[in-house]
Amino acid sequence: TPSEVALMVGFGVFVWTLLEYILHRFVFHIKTKTYWGNTFHYLLHGCHHKHPMDHLRLVFPPSGAAVLCVPFWNMFKVFATPSTTPALFGGFLLGYVMYDCTHYYLHHG
Repeated sequence: TPSEVALMVGFGVFVWTLLEYILHRFVFHIKTKTYWGNTFHYLLHGCHHKHPMDHLRLVFPPSGAAVLCVPFWNMFKVFATPSTTPALFGGFLLGYVMYDCTHYYLHHG
């Protein structure tokens, strides 16, 4: 029903928001102590903080996001029914796009 689709889309946005928070809090801002840890952190997220106005480092590359769609789609298929998976995944993608647009605007708006 349309209300179930809306609920799944909203839940997908929530799942994206939670995932982004967890990644940002516990992966992108991890405290590192070694050369390789510092290098990995810089390449993953530190360059964004060193160059916050660089529009090329502001959002995750679309090609990388497209590759990650496959495992996320498969994960949603495990936890959702065949009829709700597209709405849940669509909400997840909507959350991602809204986050990227907001993030870009906050830096360059």
